[in-house]
Amino acid sequence: RSMCCTKFPYAWSRIRVKIIIILVICILPQIASGQLSAPKRLMTDLLEHTESVFQNGLLTNIPIEEALQRQDIQVARIHSSTPRFSWQMASEEPNTIQSAFQIQVATNPELLLKDTPDMWDSRKVLSPKNTAIIYAGKQLKPNTCYYWSVRVWNQNDSISPDSEIKAFVTAKEFSQTISRYPLIKR
Repeated sequence: RSMCCTKFPYAWSRIRVKIIIILVICILPQIASGQLSAPKRLMTDLLEHTESVFQNGLLTNIPIEEALQRQDIQVARIHSSTPRFSWQMASEEPNTIQSAFQIQVATNPELLLKDTPDMWDSRKVLSPKNTAIIYAGKQLKPNTCYYWSVRVWNQNDSISPDSEIKAFVTAKEFSQTISRYPLIKR
């Protein structure tokens, strides 16, 4: 042992106690509050990568908004006029349960960032459901790009940050066809 520890054992025990107190004060509130991460793995009609743009079957960096004007690229098109939204709740804490959700849909991602969606705001819905939540907003238009995000609450009424904003494009005509990823065109 070092000379410091043998000469001043009382001082070292006080330092250890202070360190423990600081850790408890800083860490315990975060654990007790059950802080949530933003929901992840957002899906529209059970398709996860609806914002992806393909050219000849290969992923590109072309913005999804440009996909509506070009014939040589492909995107997953949502065929339903009432798409279904799904996500996974994210939490570091075990036994965390979703108690509510809020979905927002807009024609521009900036509206979601400002918390002013122009198509649909579900408001806080008390439900543990996170799969196939049916769109219930203004009528969607064919061949249009929309953006959505979701936030959730846990059983302690702690709210998550908003999810990432996801884009989806509606089909040129709505139908009962199942939404799907584009096929390779050569």
